[in-house]
Amino acid sequence: MAMTVLSLTLNVSPLWAERSPDFIAEANCLATNIYFEARGEPIKGQMAVAMVTLNRVAAIDFPDSICEVVHQGKNKGKCQFSWYCDNKSDKLPDNKAANIALAVAITAMTTPIHDITSGALYFHTKTHKYSENVIEIGNHVFYGGS
Repeated sequence: MAMTVLSLTLNVSPLWAERSPDFIAEANCLATNIYFEARGEPIKGQMAVAMVTLNRVAAIDFPDSICEVVHQGKNKGKCQFSWYCDNKSDKLPDNKAANIALAVAITAMTTPIHDITSGALYFHTKTHKYSENVIEIGNHVFYGGS
């Protein structure tokens, strides 16, 4: 599968099967987060969600792995990503959107790209109002970064 995004090509590598189990688990966590947070967004919006997730992994105040970041807060009843605590199925029924989310996740994890969120650690839909500087991408605003 290949598609153009931001001057990149998203490819789910034929070497996918040769990746470590940890890489596969992390890519699946990131893809699931992208799917539930941004599957209706253009690729740029999906990549922005991936960037926020990866920015959190790199930030000192968040867990050190993608899966831990995505699953953060459930044991306290306050998930960082609402889909994870909504008591609905976390299966990805739309195969096309799931494959795109996986391609975005793998690209974000393996390709050095410009962070279009400028280091954002948070995002919400545009219905929320913020006084701080935000970056709008698709139907989301991204904020709280460097």
